[in-house]
Amino acid sequence: TAFSGVGSRAYRNVPITLKLTDCPAAGTGANGKSVKIIFSSPGAVLTGNLLPLTPGTPAAPAAGGVGIGVWDQSTGNQLKVGGDPVSYAYDPGTQGVTLSFVADYQSTDATVIPGNASGVAYMAFDYK
Repeated sequence: TAFSGVGSRAYRNVPITLKLTDCPAAGTGANGKSVKIIFSSPGAVLTGNLLPLTPGTPAAPAAGGVGIGVWDQSTGNQLKVGGDPVSYAYDPGTQGVTLSFVADYQSTDATVIPGNASGVAYMAFDYK
C-alpha cells in the first residue's frame, strides 16, 4: 500500500492550475487588486480539512479510509475546506493571476480500502 498510517499522503503533488483573466480593474488588495477564494465541499469535510470521496456505485465502489487534500503550491499551506477565504493579489497591469495548487490523497484511517477515489471541490471567488 502507498499509505503508512493515519495522516500519510500518497500520490503527492498532483497539479491544479487556475488561470484567472480579466479580473476587475478596481480593488483594495495588495497593489490595489486581490481575489479571495473560498474553498468548499458538497459533502461533510473530513478530519484534517480533507475533501470526502465521491460515493461509489455497486459496480465501482469508492475507496475508504482516505480523503483528498489541496495545498497552495507557492506557500505549502493546506487550503481550509469551508474555512476562511484565502486572498491572492493580482497584477494591476494584466488584471490576471495564475494560481497553482497541488492535491493528494491522505489516509484518515489505519486501513485504506481500495476503490474509486475521486472528489468534488467548489471554489467561490470574491474580487476586492
